[in-house]
Amino acid sequence: MSGYIGASDRLRPKQEYSEEAIEVIYQNAWLRILVATDCSLSDRLFIVVEICIPRSDEKRGCQDHSDEHSLLVLRGMIEHLHYLNRLASAGFSLQIIREDCLWTATKFLPINPKPEDFKVLVPPECPLD
Repeated sequence: MSGYIGASDRLRPKQEYSEEAIEVIYQNAWLRILVATDCSLSDRLFIVVEICIPRSDEKRGCQDHSDEHSLLVLRGMIEHLHYLNRLASAGFSLQIIREDCLWTATKFLPINPKPEDFKVLVPPECPLD
């Protein structure tokens, strides 16, 4: 997921105005989960889940176009769409950020979230991870 501009780039603080901190708390080939804190929002956390179709072998610049690989990507995308639906059911707001399939789910959580708040964040397991 490196090399794309996601929601975290829109959250970057202006250092002279804010004491905002953004941390990646989980990342795999399909998604990353970020938490943003800001001293002006001392009673809550901002959670961002970014989902993007993984690139095939970014390091060598080649892509696997085999039917097997395409089927793995399709199944992974279906699993992640179910994941987005689960997040929406838990009160997350969904957005499409870019035309090339960057989707986000966002939600404010209390500064001391309950375990259930994080259980919903557990992503699906996919073979491309």
